[in-house]
Amino acid sequence: MVSAILAALIIQTLSKSDLVAGGETVGRLGERTAVCRRLGYPVDELIAEDAANRFARQAATAGWDQDAIIQVIQAGVDLEQASLPFSEPITDLPADELPFHATRLASDAKQLCRQFAQAHPGVITDLAQGEQAIDDRFAAALRAR
Repeated sequence: MVSAILAALIIQTLSKSDLVAGGETVGRLGERTAVCRRLGYPVDELIAEDAANRFARQAATAGWDQDAIIQVIQAGVDLEQASLPFSEPITDLPADELPFHATRLASDAKQLCRQFAQAHPGVITDLAQGEQAIDDRFAAALRAR
């Protein structure tokens, strides 16, 4: 009981900027998890979901309404999307440039998810499987041209 009261007091004393930063972090975590999953990495989405739920409880305890919570998480998603070092598709490239770009994109994608796995242990459950999926995807794109 005492720990619950202390936790509520701590949450209420968090500054708005701390909560905004926390919500943006949660949004970035969720988006990076989704990006790596789309690239073929097996992920434990419950880790990002749990972080989002904890943030939502903290923000609600601090008096935030649901719209404010969603907006700050979405801001984190937007920040993450803007920071991605690659984009898809590569099919619009001239045929002679495709191998170079495919190799670079594959490397960037692997590096992105490798760094993510190091920063958030347990989110990516099998790095080797994801990297193989990227190799397979880009090899198929090259063959299709």
